[in-house]
Amino acid sequence: MEMEKMKKKVFEKDTLLTFGKHRGFTIEDIFSMDYQYLIWMYENFEDNEWSNEVEKLVTLAYDKKSEEDRFYDSLDAEWASELGFDQSDYF
Repeated sequence: MEMEKMKKKVFEKDTLLTFGKHRGFTIEDIFSMDYQYLIWMYENFEDNEWSNEVEKLVTLAYDKKSEEDRFYDSLDAEWASELGFDQSDYF
């Protein structure tokens, strides 16, 4: 007897989460309030499919994360300079 493959869960931007800390919110809501959680979901949920709209939100989330990382890196370098540290030793 051949085992039937389980149907993959498809995440749409209006998919309502039924689990976790954002239970009761849609994927689009999560992007707005906690985009890093959306990135985590995308990277860790195996055997799922993501709609094109959700993949666009994930791309925007990665862009936001990169922008934030660059901002905080520049602050770290600025503070190190103000404190008299040689930036080349630390950054």
